[in-house]
Amino acid sequence: MKTLSQYERDQAHIIGKLVGSELKALDAKIAQLQTEIAQLKERLTEVEARGVKYEGVFQRAVSYRRGAVVSFKNCLFAAIVDTQPGDEPLSSKAWQLCLKGFQEPRRTTGQRGESS
Repeated sequence: MKTLSQYERDQAHIIGKLVGSELKALDAKIAQLQTEIAQLKERLTEVEARGVKYEGVFQRAVSYRRGAVVSFKNCLFAAIVDTQPGDEPLSSKAWQLCLKGFQEPRRTTGQRGESS
């Protein structure tokens, strides 16, 4: 029966310590990733539940959350980020035009079909 020399036992001990410390580091990283995944799942659930919400006619004194949709000057706008009171859809980068409303064409005098 062959026995291990002191050198071989020392090497096995060192390798065991290294592997053990690597396993502990991997366990810590796995725990961190599991926590991050759980937080992302909660956030995704919140986003999916909220979706797009029509908030009515734009009100200057109201702050809107990302995903809010408002009517403003015969158009429909969606907030692409959270807004501050006073961030008007036509003058703020926080809003995206979704639907441009119909506008009656302006007539000037002398156009066909109009009596002078």
